[in-house]
Amino acid sequence: MIYKKHLGVQIPDELLANFLDKQWLLEHAEHVHKNQVNVVAKLNKPIPNAPEKYVIKYFGWRNTISRILSPVMRSRAKKSWDAAHWLLEHDVQTPKPIAVHTERQFGFIRENFYLCESLEDFRSARRILNDPTVSERDKDSLLKIMAEMVREIHDHNFVHGDLTIANFMVVDLIPEDVYLIDLNRGVHFFYLTDKRRIRDIAKMDLCDCSMVVGHPNCRREQFLRYYSIDYVNDLKLLQNALMKKKRRKYLKKKLRGN
Repeated sequence: MIYKKHLGVQIPDELLANFLDKQWLLEHAEHVHKNQVNVVAKLNKPIPNAPEKYVIKYFGWRNTISRILSPVMRSRAKKSWDAAHWLLEHDVQTPKPIAVHTERQFGFIRENFYLCESLEDFRSARRILNDPTVSERDKDSLLKIMAEMVREIHDHNFVHGDLTIANFMVVDLIPEDVYLIDLNRGVHFFYLTDKRRIRDIAKMDLCDCSMVVGHPNCRREQFLRYYSIDYVNDLKLLQNALMKKKRRKYLKKKLRGN
């Protein structure tokens, strides 16, 4: 028996079946943002009470372990749905959730997808920060907004889990127009330690350096100054986290024989 759970706007049955077909999504998308394990695509197929254009994230499987553990876990789509509502309740911008759908068989997740509003005329923070035509003043303003967003979620014991700068979508350089996306790895803790906060930040690809030696105009340092209440302590923790990350990367490369 297949158990289906759907939250949000009601999607017509025919369209719902199409949303569970990866090939259909790729063929009918107005734009495909990502097509790897997951598909992230912009669609404009009419849904009652939904925006004209919206984004679907169809979740595939990265490994067998995730499938095996799925009976005791929320689907990644439901995690995205819950995290989006949580962020909006705490005044952190993310595209508004529209619907979430999960299908299970014998408890195991078979299919799941998440729908949210489509942002128009946006650029990722990565593109802006790496664009030589954007002024340093504007880049600094963006770093400040991002740091305040991350500080807000951490102050409420929430970690994003995948804080790359590509997961900040920017419509304009004001807090109301910077959006945090890709929420399915987010976790809410009863208490958030300093080390766990900094590990979340260490994933941000703001600069090529490890901050061990340091250099002028380091964006990690700029971000940390806006983020930190105790900068000196956070700097030490971030340096340690980056060194561990660098060692893990080296060991993985060595094990692969590269």
